[in-house]
Amino acid sequence: MFRWKAVRRQLPLLVLIGAMAGFLALVIAGRMSGNYKVYFSYLISLSEQQTTDDYKFDGYYVLQATELFGETLAAWVRTPEVLVAAHERGGLVLASEDPRHLGGLVEARQEAPQLVTVVVQGKSRDRAEKLARGLQDEMEERVRQYQFEVVPTATWTGKNQIAAPVVAGTVFVFVFLLGINFVLLREALHENSD
Repeated sequence: MFRWKAVRRQLPLLVLIGAMAGFLALVIAGRMSGNYKVYFSYLISLSEQQTTDDYKFDGYYVLQATELFGETLAAWVRTPEVLVAAHERGGLVLASEDPRHLGGLVEARQEAPQLVTVVVQGKSRDRAEKLARGLQDEMEERVRQYQFEVVPTATWTGKNQIAAPVVAGTVFVFVFLLGINFVLLREALHENSD
């Protein structure tokens, strides 16, 4: 019972610390929220099949070739030189010259042998859409050199939303309960030392 009296004495301070931590979490979550993401896919096909009198390039090898090219394409769209060129094509100024930051703007994954999904993110809808268009234009030009045809699908833009009030409430409760435990532990240690 004596320990709970100590908690009641410290209650205003615990509430204040919890409220400050919750407010800080609200601000951070609010800043992290609001990123726009542009989604599109690349459909890959072999534009020309090799023909010779000695060998027939059949469907299995076409599928294998497009799958390997799909892996290459998924890695290629995230390279710094492609992203810098995409920024230029989109009329955008680079936000950073750090290659890790550039790589974080685009996610690409091979979902199937002939399908690569791409997600481009930006702080504003306009920036994300311009970067996606610039990336599509840049990749179209680069792929022309090979015997593959890459067709981008229509884009769709979504917005990342973080439930900032839920995050703030959770942080408040966590810090408040942690503070109560700290006060109880301190009182228990103080009693044992007496």
